[in-house]
Amino acid sequence: MAHSNILLMINQGNDVMQVLQELAISKFQAIEVHKLSDGSFNIDGVLNDTRAIIDEQEQTIHLICRYERDVLFTTKKLTEFAAINEYSCRLLA
Repeated sequence: MAHSNILLMINQGNDVMQVLQELAISKFQAIEVHKLSDGSFNIDGVLNDTRAIIDEQEQTIHLICRYERDVLFTTKKLTEFAAINEYSCRLLA
């Protein structure tokens, strides 16, 4: 799987899972987030092309794409989400 080079850092006082849920719904049209057996999260509904890895201790979300061709598109969605939700998160390059 291809990795995005951007991390989403969750601001203090915000819940990582809540931010992940908001990201999945608003940018990936998911109904909900599903935890997978490897510990990652499916955030794009039935497509399963984009997954998230969260680190609750570090308060970060890292996205992984199934296909290299989706990395730029996914990075754009993550950037847009961070710009709209600056109260709860910020990008780390």
